[in-house]
Amino acid sequence: MSPSYVWIVSKGGGLRRHAYDSDYTDYQDTLGWKVISPDGTPFNTGAELADRSFSITYDNENLWVGTAAGIFRSNDEGGTWERYHAANSGISGNFVTAMEYQAATNTVWAATWRAQGEAEFYAVSKTSNGGGTWEVTLTEDQIEQAIGRRETPRIHGFAFDGNIVYAADDIGLWKTIDAGATWDLFPQIIDSARAGHRLEEDAIYAALKTQTPNLLWLGGLDGLAVSASNGANWHVVQTAEPLTSASREADTYAYPNPFSPGRYNAVRIRVNSTGGQAKLTVYDFAMSEVVSLPSQTVNPGEDYLTWNGKKDGVDVANGTYFFKVEKPGGDVWGKLIILD
Repeated sequence: MSPSYVWIVSKGGGLRRHAYDSDYTDYQDTLGWKVISPDGTPFNTGAELADRSFSITYDNENLWVGTAAGIFRSNDEGGTWERYHAANSGISGNFVTAMEYQAATNTVWAATWRAQGEAEFYAVSKTSNGGGTWEVTLTEDQIEQAIGRRETPRIHGFAFDGNIVYAADDIGLWKTIDAGATWDLFPQIIDSARAGHRLEEDAIYAALKTQTPNLLWLGGLDGLAVSASNGANWHVVQTAEPLTSASREADTYAYPNPFSPGRYNAVRIRVNSTGGQAKLTVYDFAMSEVVSLPSQTVNPGEDYLTWNGKKDGVDVANGTYFFKVEKPGGDVWGKLIILD
């Protein structure tokens, strides 16, 4: 929201704004939405990269829009625009998936992915002087320095806590306390109160820091997580179809099923028990043992065990598999399809 307008971005619908006032309540009104083309050409999302808009933020003076053609800035609510792209400003790439304003440091942070230019690359670009200059951070070199391996950053969003910056990435959640000079990657998100509950998948798509109450939220490929201790301890929030409901009654099931070890880190085996140690054994279609996993702790009631789809560190072959869970309350059998 800028002083006079509500703004929205979308890949297919482009950049749009709607005038509002203090008593505006007709939120179903679509006729009042006006398409704004920041490059000054007629709207054509099929041909004009500037009309493919992905992110937007407002810094109390400037409106910033991230597109497939770089970053556009307006200090008059869309009357005129200035464009920043990899060739003229030093941002790392022209595909701008996320933008957020950090009030504590007057900094605009942008997730700048490689688009079409050979010199473009994936990173984070930021400006603290209204676009006068741009700096690039969270590069592959910095990631290698932080975690000892080279990874391509694909940032989906930012969150702030004063001078601290969080960046949601395909490989997890990053944190910097020195404006991007160095970065640290959070370890795997594990529920501190419930044994075995964790975010099995690495990708984090969104982050949010609230002050009242003091909470750090994450949203990813494997559910939500929230921390009241700035990430020292977590509560993981996930959902699954219950074993017993009005529409079904089952002893166990696997999800996702079919399961792709090349795409996901783990398949879950849902069971009901009185709590304690449970053991998962997987068999192939001929009922030959494939893996017998170490015992895992399950909580009382409905819970799950996990398997990464590997045998001796190698993905198992495509096919139909059977699994047995030995657990308090009685053993159960189920079927799983591996499809990579």
